[in-house]
Amino acid sequence: MRNQLLLDLVNEDVQNHLLHVLKNLLANANISYVKWDHNRFISNPYSKALPPDRQGEFSHRYMLALYGIIHKITNSFPHILFESCAGGGGRFDPASLAYMPQSWGSDNTDADERVKIQWGYSYVYPLSMVGSHVSAVPNQQVKRVTSWESRVSVSHFGTFGYELNLMELSEVEKQCSVVDSRIHKAIRHLVQYGVFHRLRNPNKSNWPGWMCVSEEKDLEAIVFCYQRLRRTRETIPPFVLKGLDSKKEYIVIQLPNAQAKRRYSGDELMTRGMTIPFSHDFEGSLYYVREIENV
Repeated sequence: MRNQLLLDLVNEDVQNHLLHVLKNLLANANISYVKWDHNRFISNPYSKALPPDRQGEFSHRYMLALYGIIHKITNSFPHILFESCAGGGGRFDPASLAYMPQSWGSDNTDADERVKIQWGYSYVYPLSMVGSHVSAVPNQQVKRVTSWESRVSVSHFGTFGYELNLMELSEVEKQCSVVDSRIHKAIRHLVQYGVFHRLRNPNKSNWPGWMCVSEEKDLEAIVFCYQRLRRTRETIPPFVLKGLDSKKEYIVIQLPNAQAKRRYSGDELMTRGMTIPFSHDFEGSLYYVREIENV
């Protein structure tokens, strides 16, 4: 498959060879980042290192050997950021997080697809480790064209970055990228350490959403609201927020341009909710919510 062969990690000679090669490479080159990709599934689960009556142990022993290699490599080079991947080999599991604090969520970077992808990941993995980048349009995988704002909005809820040719950006997009990067630096503490709340499921609603609230719960939050398809004669349901203090007052600011500033009580946000004036397909919006002090 793909003209690739699989190394037999059950074999200790193979393990030792890999450790020797990788340690020699990483120790003698100026490397600060490694993407550990996995795009080859195991189609012939067999090892010459095991007798015939123990071949059923192969898959389990292969995984233990892989973790053992990654454990030794990452401990030998703590200054290097290792990123795992959810590629064809499916190497995106909770155990890998013990060694690699970041993982590439999917090569599918279409904003609409990513809403569903990142919603699913959120049931098992923290947002702080899911690779989520702004990519070019038309999207490489599905050829869909989505707005810059939508691509940025969903990408904020992950590691955030740009997966495109910066030389091909328009002047407006270049300016936006600077602003959006500054915004992410200002809100990433909410994404990395805040409490994540799911508002509406993208697999069940045309208007999904989620939010992250500071651990204090009554100070600040960042909210993502999304519309998949624009529909006529249909009322957009309000986004009912979670995790706030019903007795507090809050200011809600639409990002990135600090537009649509509105004042709400926590009770109103968590019972009636916010009405979002969507206007087009695949539209994502980002809102910053902060408690108004001394009210």
